[in-house]
Amino acid sequence: MKKIIFYALALLTTVTYTSCVSEVEDIFDDSSANRIQTALENERQILTSAANGWVMEFFGSPTENSFGGVNLLMKFNADSTVTVGSEKATAPYRTVTSHFKLEQSAGTILSFDEYNELVHYFSDPSALEEGWTPGYGFEGDLEFRILSASKDSIILRGKKHGARVVMTPVPDEYANNWEGYLAKVKEVEEEMIFSSYKLYIGKDTVDVSPVNRSFVFSYQEMNEETDSIEDKVKQICYIVTPQGVKLYQDLEYGDYSINGFKYIENAETYEAFQNSDVILAPKFPSLAEQFTNKANVWWITRENLSDPIKAEWDIADKGMAALNETFRYVNLQTKSNHFGLYIRNYNTKKKANVSSSDAGMVWFTVSSLNADGNKIKITFADACKKNTDCDDGGSFYLNPKKVKDFNHAVYTLGTKEGKIFNLTTDRQKKPSYIILTEDANPDNVIKVKVASEDFRPLE
Repeated sequence: MKKIIFYALALLTTVTYTSCVSEVEDIFDDSSANRIQTALENERQILTSAANGWVMEFFGSPTENSFGGVNLLMKFNADSTVTVGSEKATAPYRTVTSHFKLEQSAGTILSFDEYNELVHYFSDPSALEEGWTPGYGFEGDLEFRILSASKDSIILRGKKHGARVVMTPVPDEYANNWEGYLAKVKEVEEEMIFSSYKLYIGKDTVDVSPVNRSFVFSYQEMNEETDSIEDKVKQICYIVTPQGVKLYQDLEYGDYSINGFKYIENAETYEAFQNSDVILAPKFPSLAEQFTNKANVWWITRENLSDPIKAEWDIADKGMAALNETFRYVNLQTKSNHFGLYIRNYNTKKKANVSSSDAGMVWFTVSSLNADGNKIKITFADACKKNTDCDDGGSFYLNPKKVKDFNHAVYTLGTKEGKIFNLTTDRQKKPSYIILTEDANPDNVIKVKVASEDFRPLE
């Protein structure tokens, strides 16, 4: 009897199981192999269809201490090659073409499987730049998992290091002009990145310092549990784009979520992308710092000298005329780690510049005299004070016949004892000129400009 019951139950179970299985419908219209192939073809079509190529906002290891993002431009071609441009390869600008592939591995993987110096550089552990960890490099990936793909954006994640990487189409305004895109990135970086900032969030103020393409945000926050104020530091990587500075991840502050700051030409401050009441205000270098910055060249022209100063330069120029020469290029700049006055003459008889070996130069020491950096003292550099060729005027002019008259011009800027000047400008963020007004005699004024120009029009 027990056996009969057992067999009956077994038969019932079999019938029931068979019935259940027969009622399940296949939810896919195609085989898994065909679905995979269709997905690969769709993603390849999206990659290759961007007429102007893609901008890849390339980040390395997503740790908070990593170096910030780099712009790579990529044009994927139907023959499985990709042409790459990089903001790291702009001097001179160039592109490099190599092979890429798409393959299935728990989702679609985009691989740069052939060496491309503009891509593989960021995965090379021996590569080293400021902020990169020795032995690790940028920690960039060569294989990326495609998280989503459309004609408007492709979201990737590095297979090894896990950084989130976003690709968007190169804007039409930069069609066939990748170099222009990268030049705009450089322009925005020069305009927006300074040594320190104040970030105004509603009524609060946050100190901000850039470090290797990341922002360090320092602020105070109330700890509700201990009822005390605590110091907080948050470091977030950023990337520079033509639209401004984008953060790798949002800065969460109170009710605010901040993902970057908009670039506006000639602006003194920058709004957050999504919050007009969040303002990033740079602290600009002082005029004294900008006056002696190695990257700057300040040009002097006769028309930008006050009358008393102009008279002294005219005496020097008259002395040059006796040798059939006149001032051609006059500027203040740093050469061979010496800041000073540099002059190149023009031979009015030969109608040509004099030899560069016969150029005039005077080395100066510039001291800032106040906290605002708008008052300086200019003295002859120590090397010039001790050098007999200076002829008491600090001049290293190689032709001794010119030295005496040349010093009339030199003394308008500096002496052994030093001259004190007050500095003013049109725009401290990025001056187009600086005006030096002598403290002891306000009638003595010298205006130096960024734009290169002859000292006087040549006849």
